[in-house]
Amino acid sequence: MRKEIQGRMGGGKNPLNRLKGTMCRHKCKIHNEPCTVVMRYKDPKIQQTVEMLRAIQGAPPHGEDSHHYCELCALAMRENRQLDAYTRDKKGRAILKRAGTQRMTMDVETKEVIWLGDLSEEE
Repeated sequence: MRKEIQGRMGGGKNPLNRLKGTMCRHKCKIHNEPCTVVMRYKDPKIQQTVEMLRAIQGAPPHGEDSHHYCELCALAMRENRQLDAYTRDKKGRAILKRAGTQRMTMDVETKEVIWLGDLSEEE
């Protein structure tokens, strides 16, 4: 009786994650982290769609000689930054490498912080 109730309440088999598949085993040359490219999807419909898109674009398959993208590279590409823009902190979180250091500088004589992007200073 107990197993029958669990079956009706939604227990049992987990749903298939359609984007899951076999990952590339290489590492990113920039960050030395695992490549996030999926080589083969578990869902045959998604795999067929990816192969059709690759054929239309004329893109070669991802292989050993390809550029291997990690999670940090993908984050940088999404935000239109250089691929080496992100790094990981001590807790493993993705952070910008030079956050807040490129746009401001300290004036040696007055000890004030100067905004380098200010248009009034250029005139």
